[in-house]
Amino acid sequence: MNWSSDRWRAFPFDAVVITAVFLAISAVFWGHIGLNVSDRGQLWYGTIQTALGEVPVRDFQSYDPGRYYWGALWFKLLGNDGFKSLAVSALAFQFIGMFLGLLVLRRRILKTWWALAAAGLMIWIWLGGHESVIILSAVYFAVLLVEKPSNLRHFSAGAFVGIVAFFGRNHGLYCAVAFSALILFIWLRIDRRKLPVRACLWLLGVIVGYLPMLVMIALIPGFFHAVIEGIKFNVYVARRLPLPVPWPWRPDYSRLGWGESAFAFGVGILYVIVPISYVVGLVHLLTTKRDLQRKTVLIACVFVGLAFLDYTFSRASFDYLAITIWPALIGLMALPAAFGERHKRVLTIGAWAFILVVSRVTVWSGGWSARSWPLKVPVNALVRYHGNLDLAYREYGFVRTEIRGDDLWIDMATAKTINDVKKLVGQKLAPDENILIAPYWPGFYPILRKKSPVWENYFLLPQPREKQEEMINDLERKNVNWVIVQNPPLDGREELRFSNTHAYMWQYLMENFERVDTDLLPPDFQFRHRKKVNGTAGRRPDG
Repeated sequence: MNWSSDRWRAFPFDAVVITAVFLAISAVFWGHIGLNVSDRGQLWYGTIQTALGEVPVRDFQSYDPGRYYWGALWFKLLGNDGFKSLAVSALAFQFIGMFLGLLVLRRRILKTWWALAAAGLMIWIWLGGHESVIILSAVYFAVLLVEKPSNLRHFSAGAFVGIVAFFGRNHGLYCAVAFSALILFIWLRIDRRKLPVRACLWLLGVIVGYLPMLVMIALIPGFFHAVIEGIKFNVYVARRLPLPVPWPWRPDYSRLGWGESAFAFGVGILYVIVPISYVVGLVHLLTTKRDLQRKTVLIACVFVGLAFLDYTFSRASFDYLAITIWPALIGLMALPAAFGERHKRVLTIGAWAFILVVSRVTVWSGGWSARSWPLKVPVNALVRYHGNLDLAYREYGFVRTEIRGDDLWIDMATAKTINDVKKLVGQKLAPDENILIAPYWPGFYPILRKKSPVWENYFLLPQPREKQEEMINDLERKNVNWVIVQNPPLDGREELRFSNTHAYMWQYLMENFERVDTDLLPPDFQFRHRKKVNGTAGRRPDG
């Protein structure tokens, strides 16, 4: 068979196989490692509640509904709502993103199996959650639009933006900005026909893609009000969690070891190079007068990358950079094919050398530890322990822990805390009693098979007094007598302690719940029980 023939390449067999192989490795070696009871725990809790019939945003604190209905679908298909089922739903979503990323690269850029497999390895190493998949998919749909700006592809691009907004309104907004600018660029530089018609078709596509959300707004009582309140909260409060940009000149390298220094410098230099590359790319695209069709992937990457820079810098850290790096990463792989044969060899060597070095000093060094496990564990298992995965997991400090019917490998500290909390709750609470857990442990609700007694389950940001009063009313109405509470300074900021972001609620808990001594919680956690008072209502704080 002629593997390079156009007929064979018309069917993306290579992209399917490469994606399936890498994600199968993730499923085998990483799908049952680790349990994050914070961010991941909130997603798990919300997905379980959605599968039980509750409505995201309205009935519990959540992001936009799409990701929860996606996970709930997989819970139903698998007949299980455990953490492994959540991991399967994440892998299925990742399959979409990785596959579309490889489809972009096989479009006259990488023409051999081994080159595409190498690109697949890089995508796999960096691949994260829902956001990564959305951005990879945005690059793919942008490439389709630049390649052939037909009416149908304008409509399809709009439908994609609408679907993205159902999964996350912020990402829907970023994609809307990217595609609006891209449509204008196409009209100015590539195809001067039918801009009003195509813009209207794109807007129609956005509406069609967003139909699930519009139907929920129209048919579910109280949902529209909850969405509006969520938007107000995001605009006025949620963007108050910035982190300082980790520029490469900021760290004191004399205090860091070699690995830490390499990681800090690698992240810092990416925060410089990535935005500069988009700006330089945009200037080049606006000023060049030739061969734009050869640069379709670069065009797509520049516009998508520029739109998502706001997200990259919103909480400047390696995690946010890794989530949004895809336009730069794909664009770098596509760079040699965009400038002809004259400089292709030099550009290819330079691009791949840069990608490998940056991946080595950031991802592989453990900056995003979840991405390094699929590589490190099987390597050690095969080389040092002759295929014994259990020994490889233990080498990295993981222990086998049963969580809601699933056997998971969890780091020792987290596993001890989980087992101790389960023991404590089992000793003190009746099976039908509820408990408030605050501020950063929403994953304990599904672990304990409990439901959050209040709407908010992840107390990150300041809430107005009326919202706190609503939560206090819920605690009293549901006769919640037990609390596990912590008061750390988020990001090291005193104003983001739970006692400051929820001062009225904190005071209520301190005045109405007495501390219960226990050695089953970490030192900075408090276990509290409601005081016995006359009447049913607790004493409300003054002021």
